[in-house]
Amino acid sequence: MLEFHNHSHWKSNMEALKRKRPELHQIILNHKPKQIGQILPTKTLPNLIFDNGEGPILAYNGTDPMQDPSIHLQNISENNHNQICIFIGMGLGYSPLLIFNKRPNTQLLIIIEPSLDLFYTALQFTDLCPLIFSNKVFFFIGSIDWQQIEQALSKFILESSYYLLCHEPSFQWNPNLYNNIKENSVKLFNQLASEGRTNHRENETSFYNLMENLTLFPHAHQIKALKGIFRNLPALIVAPGPSLTQSLPLLKKIKDSCILIAADGALGPLLHDGIYPDFVTAIDFRDINFEKVTDYIKDTWPFYLVSLGSATSFIPKRLSVRHLFFAFSQNEGYNWILKPLGFKEVEFTINSVTHLSLGLAIITEANPIIFVGQDLAYTEKKTHADNTVFSDSTPTKDCLWVTDIHGEEIKTSLFFLEFKNRIEKAIKQFPRTYINASAAGAHIDGTMVLDLSHVIDNYLNRTISVQPLVNDAVNRSASPKASILIDLARKNLYQIDLMLKNIQNASAQLSKTYIAAKRAKDLNITNPENLPPDIKKEFINLHKKNKIITQKNDCQYIDILTISKVKENERLISENAKKFSTNYISFLESGLEQIEFVHKIKSEALNIFKNSLNKLLNHLTEEDILLKQYYSKNGTYQDGLALAKIYIKSEDIVLARPILEKIIKEYPNSDESQFQMGIIHAYLFNFKEAFAAWDKAKSLNPNLAENINAIRKELGLLWLENFKTIELYPIKRSWMKRVIEISGDLPYIKQEIYNIWQKNKISVGDSSEKQLKMNIFIWEAAQEILPEWYIMNAKLLAINKDLKNSISFLNKALKIHPEKAEWIALMARYLIEGGLYDEGLEKLNQAVALDPQTATLWEELGDALFDMGDFSSAIRSYEHCFIALPYRIETLKKLGDCYLSNNQPQAAITAYQEVLKKDPNHSEALKQMLIIQKMI
Repeated sequence: MLEFHNHSHWKSNMEALKRKRPELHQIILNHKPKQIGQILPTKTLPNLIFDNGEGPILAYNGTDPMQDPSIHLQNISENNHNQICIFIGMGLGYSPLLIFNKRPNTQLLIIIEPSLDLFYTALQFTDLCPLIFSNKVFFFIGSIDWQQIEQALSKFILESSYYLLCHEPSFQWNPNLYNNIKENSVKLFNQLASEGRTNHRENETSFYNLMENLTLFPHAHQIKALKGIFRNLPALIVAPGPSLTQSLPLLKKIKDSCILIAADGALGPLLHDGIYPDFVTAIDFRDINFEKVTDYIKDTWPFYLVSLGSATSFIPKRLSVRHLFFAFSQNEGYNWILKPLGFKEVEFTINSVTHLSLGLAIITEANPIIFVGQDLAYTEKKTHADNTVFSDSTPTKDCLWVTDIHGEEIKTSLFFLEFKNRIEKAIKQFPRTYINASAAGAHIDGTMVLDLSHVIDNYLNRTISVQPLVNDAVNRSASPKASILIDLARKNLYQIDLMLKNIQNASAQLSKTYIAAKRAKDLNITNPENLPPDIKKEFINLHKKNKIITQKNDCQYIDILTISKVKENERLISENAKKFSTNYISFLESGLEQIEFVHKIKSEALNIFKNSLNKLLNHLTEEDILLKQYYSKNGTYQDGLALAKIYIKSEDIVLARPILEKIIKEYPNSDESQFQMGIIHAYLFNFKEAFAAWDKAKSLNPNLAENINAIRKELGLLWLENFKTIELYPIKRSWMKRVIEISGDLPYIKQEIYNIWQKNKISVGDSSEKQLKMNIFIWEAAQEILPEWYIMNAKLLAINKDLKNSISFLNKALKIHPEKAEWIALMARYLIEGGLYDEGLEKLNQAVALDPQTATLWEELGDALFDMGDFSSAIRSYEHCFIALPYRIETLKKLGDCYLSNNQPQAAITAYQEVLKKDPNHSEALKQMLIIQKMI
């Protein structure tokens, strides 16, 4: 029988709960624990033997309880700051504690323990105080409140990866209890991950993307223009799963025998093998998604692009294709733009690029629909095919297992599983013949599993001309007219001004009501019935004015722009409700604060939207005028140049480029045209051509040099900002390379790069081999700006015992900063280690002359010589160090030891006496003095 309350950790844990988590503390006090097993002492930590009536179950490895938590630890990244660990069952708490201590960069730890009895036991036998006091640890113990878990996770899940860590012995002990918790957890985390990452209803970035993409609407069509055009023609959907690499040779054979639809991530592998898709789809709202196509933006491509309206605008604005189509997922927040333009949402939720590809195939009524590269699992321990951007994920121990296309088990993730479920839902909703021809991966319910070679022989055996069918569809439908967008912008601007005026009126009344509330406080009013009529009137007036701005209207975009603030508003409401029963005046004041907060966030959202609409309105109005002028009989190249410039201003490079190319062909000596074409090439990362155009522009007009440097600086700063916000190392390397290529010679950019380095030099200066390799990789392009890059190479080579090349890199760094004492001392170290003592000592003296602190190397050298028994040389080394750093008592003590070992007792006594003058209680010096006295 476990003895409660008699163990050393119980008291400290309960005191911690009382201070930090009083509600949980009260739950534990009220709980009457039941016997769950016995504690088993081990040589290290207590173990627990569960008793479920069918035999003993060990909570941890019998000889080493930390063995199982250590396996969990191996699966958690050391450097990922955006990761969440979710524990289903905590056992005695060893896994959460180990990860908390060894993975301090972990953003959040969620502990879900449905057994109060087990948690009760852990409080006795484990020091849980570090977890209890930490703000990044959330406990959900006993009866689980899933709404609270959702609230805890929702603000983190968008940019985070998470690990589901299950305490398996708890599942064996009480399978029904823990399996139910795991099932609910998976559902919740799938929902949050799906909505947070790819369904952008609650993401402000998608709003900004939409506003940027609207400038392309008059030049594009919506996806419904393609409805039915491929009826009963085969469509092959290509995803970038790992198995795609195996399918590429066969895909080359089907060039003209199907409609080939590729996710943007699959574009790289396809084009790398000379395979041109008919359609490419894009959905991701993050600008980093642009990296999937950046290698291809310099050219014009013979395929069509289908982009979600809220996807990053970089892709549709820069990837030059035959035609652009926009799609929208079901989202009331966009009704203000969709309904007036006649746009229709796709009939199911789009939360991955595969869903958009599938939606395109369904809308066009293609049949059969064939999946290739749709692994939805960790095939070959990877997530993506070769030649894709994001291909560095590996499965963790706690992945889920699903049935693969061969009927065997395969690892998958919660995210993949959610995407799989969405695909299966669409398959049920829209009956077709669905074939999974992926070379490997998870089985997709509702599909036939067939080899791609069999599919080619039986379904892809006739020629299909895609372009005429699409061209006909485009010709039969109209792009959204700019005039409609202009009218829509003006209408919404009018509404926004009206709403802002209403908020202003309500805020004015709010000020009066604050004064009334103060009067109520002065009158010591304790309940609503006692409010004087004049005070009550102010509250009634506020209610009326506030009601006007809370009524439903057509401006649903407010929800998108205020969603991140909603939880703060909910907190204020909750706190306000608690105050009602305790202090009526405090309740009134809190209510006014909450109303003021709502006014503030609504005003901010409306002003953001107003600015975006004004920008759009100005663009569309100016574009409309210039289009008419340029394409009229009297249109001039200056009109075309002006049109191209407004497209460049809105970053619609796909529209500006053909106009400028035509102008330059006709007027090659137009300095402004050459300047603007340089900007276009720079946006397309075509830097060689950009500088060629700018050089020509400067030769025609030297005064443009200042403007050119200004745009170079602007673009450099743009990618530097991106560099600071991303953690994917291949992407950071690519973005730094861009900065250097476009503006790395500009003094301001050089300084900014160095500033970023300085802010991160604690991490980038890490001398571990892994960290050195990573940062050498990232910062290679900036090596001429950062001599530290050479230092990192020198350290890495030294770690690998290549001192000759290490010294070569040090010389390169010292050519840039010849007076850097720290680096000279480092060279001294490597020279000495390489056996070049005289050269090393010369460098060491040089370093000490520049910075006495580097004399510590003399002490290290003295230590090495002492260990080798070369006491005379060691004495000289210690003396050099002490002369430079006379405050170092330990060096003086080592000098005395060296004299003593070298049979110079009198010199040793002198050294020890100097030590004792500085520190009379120095025990080692006193001890050595006694030894010498006995010797004498």
